Amino acid sequence: MAWGGNRSGSGAKLRYSAVGQTNAQRQQRWRFTQCWEEQRPDGDVQGARPHMQKLGLSPLQVPGSKGWLVPWFRRYLSCFRRPRLFLEVFAGSAIVGLTMLVEERVEKLMLVEKDAGYVAVWQTVLGPDAAWLTTQILHLVPRRDTVGALLAQTPQCRREHAFQTLVKTWCYHRARLTKGFGLLPNQPSQPGRAAIATAWQPAKLVVSLRRITVHHGCGLEVMAAHAARRDVFTYADPPYPTAGERMYRYSAVDIPALLSACQQAHGPVVVSCEDHTDVTQGARARGLDVMPIYMHAGTNQQMREVLIANRPLPAEPLTGHEAAGPAPEQGSTPAQAAD
Repeated sequence: MAWGGNRSGSGAKLRYSAVGQTNAQRQQRWRFTQCWEEQRPDGDVQGARPHMQKLGLSPLQVPGSKGWLVPWFRRYLSCFRRPRLFLEVFAGSAIVGLTMLVEERVEKLMLVEKDAGYVAVWQTVLGPDAAWLTTQILHLVPRRDTVGALLAQTPQCRREHAFQTLVKTWCYHRARLTKGFGLLPNQPSQPGRAAIATAWQPAKLVVSLRRITVHHGCGLEVMAAHAARRDVFTYADPPYPTAGERMYRYSAVDIPALLSACQQAHGPVVVSCEDHTDVTQGARARGLDVMPIYMHAGTNQQMREVLIANRPLPAEPLTGHEAAGPAPEQGSTPAQAAD
């Protein structure tokens, strides 16, 4: 199945909303549904690469990472033509894009990130200083005094900035770099509690990545620059309005502008966002498809979010069972948006 509108003379790109579906839109949704049903979780999508299922591909620990959403993306991308570029804006840990690249589901990957510390990590890991960074990681003594002394120093170059950022994301409480969060204790105060001795895992940080471009800047600007390309698949996981300020240093995102960029893009775009009335109404007003998803937060609470796309989404919600977590209670699944 093509991305839609790829061939010459195909006409305007289809839109999706809760009302007013055209025959062409219904046909494309029907074709997508057929492909989606063929890509069952117990089929090739989940089991073709078992050695990849639990591999930590990202060197960064970032709050709000969407590792639990990776199985869904495996199945979703299998319904379409293989994209030449996977564009992950608001990259953070970039676990979705990295997995799609390593599993050969996309040709190239571009990460867009505004946080200078995260950008320094990606540029160092992918550059000539990767060996230096690996050596520093393997020789760091995981104790509060040594880590604190390291972080008290002022980085003199990009690779030192990258090393300090990596240490912070692995040794800070919940990987948060915002004010009010600091180093974990040396040892767990109780069984199962986080501590530097258990959180710092240097072996997982030694990674080998390829075919990746890193862009330091605004994700919306990069989306606009690639809007005319039909062979680019874009995934956006922006900071959520209600929790972004306490989790990220760059938390201000113009959600209406992001939805408009999703609407205007010629290639497929998927946005994960919190389930808020203004967000869902704004998406449907722009003719975008909306699907509820359920996930477990770091506080072990089940929370509802939404996926928004300018292409068809599955008819059923993504439950906790499919996202490697418990399903919502019976009767709590919301009614689906009408086709």
